[in-house]
Amino acid sequence: MKNESTQTEIEAHIRKLIDQQIRAVCDKNIDQALNNYDKDVLSFDVVDPLQFIGIDAIRKRLEEWFSTFQGPIENEINDLKIELSGNVAFCSRLNHVNAVKVDGGKLDMWWRETTCFKKMDGRWMITHVHSSVPFNTQNGKASTALKPSTTLEDISITNREEKKVSLLIKKYFAAYESNDRKAIGELLSEDFRFSSPDDPDIDKATYFKKCWPFSEKAKFYKIERLIEEDDEAFVQYECETIRGNKFKNTELFKIKASKIKKVEVYYGSLPNGISE
Repeated sequence: MKNESTQTEIEAHIRKLIDQQIRAVCDKNIDQALNNYDKDVLSFDVVDPLQFIGIDAIRKRLEEWFSTFQGPIENEINDLKIELSGNVAFCSRLNHVNAVKVDGGKLDMWWRETTCFKKMDGRWMITHVHSSVPFNTQNGKASTALKPSTTLEDISITNREEKKVSLLIKKYFAAYESNDRKAIGELLSEDFRFSSPDDPDIDKATYFKKCWPFSEKAKFYKIERLIEEDDEAFVQYECETIRGNKFKNTELFKIKASKIKKVEVYYGSLPNGISE
């Protein structure tokens, strides 16, 4: 019982240290953010170079990163897991940052992080940090627009009880967010047709040539309304591009044999000055 109590107390302490670090990032407080880093810490970040060695290198990295934002940074974590073994604690989590950049753009992304704590002279210190994002094997680009709730695997798991039409549509938009050409190809029927004011009644091949390239600009889709009846559904959504521009559309989906047979797009109004 004593050992279990000790383990629980250590885990609670580690969680408290991580919470303090998250708050420090929100406040852009570099000293507080580095308070529990060992002087010889090794960091594998999501940006160049391959590694940052020592607390001074990480301090410089944070200074440069914080300077790119105006105002505070929204920072949160999800799915924190802590594994303890003696004087070592391995922590895995998903990080989320949402902030306005000095140029007016937005950074809204999730990434993966593994942090190693080691108890040194009575203190739990961070000795290693590894951050990463997945990359899309189809285009070789980092998948910075992924979110825990919109990956194709997560949608399949969390929506098993949903109607087939709704699930297909959510997978369709998730494929756009992750720029997954293979996934969306599997959702569309061979006789798929697409129609919009700019591209009336085009076939599947023309759709991939003219419309699919927008997936490289799309950051995420927020479905605001989904009205389903039999094998059809109207979807109203808001799309945000990687540049931070937003627009709304309404689309009619027609489904046949568990495949998307047709999509009809009805444009909303774009904000002034927006060309995407």
